[in-house]
Amino acid sequence: MAAPINKLTDEQIAYFKCNRHVRNVGRHFVYFTEDFKEEFWRMYNGENMLPKEILLRLGVDYEMLGRKRVEGMVNNIKKKYANGIPEKKPVKRREKPIQELQVSRLRAEVEYLRQENEFLKKIVSACKEVKR
Repeated sequence: MAAPINKLTDEQIAYFKCNRHVRNVGRHFVYFTEDFKEEFWRMYNGENMLPKEILLRLGVDYEMLGRKRVEGMVNNIKKKYANGIPEKKPVKRREKPIQELQVSRLRAEVEYLRQENEFLKKIVSACKEVKR
């Protein structure tokens, strides 16, 4: 039986939602865009770079993803692109206007900052309690 993958925290989900390479994210998954996968494969296969180096170069936090997720992602990309990069199919979904995307990213960032602020408040109050 496969080991369970750790759930993503709210902070991690907010981080991935703001990343341009992430198509969708939830507690148990991170889906990357096709452009990211193609670029990853070019660097992995063509330049013989390690996954950790590629993620760093593409602006994705390796530690936040975790080793198991990265291994799974690499295996899926290998399967998909082993015979060369397939021709892109036209996307039939309706694209959101740029302003909507910017607003949603800003909302995610605000939510992340609120959570971070609450966390810092708790640390400060805990320190004050210890000093008493």
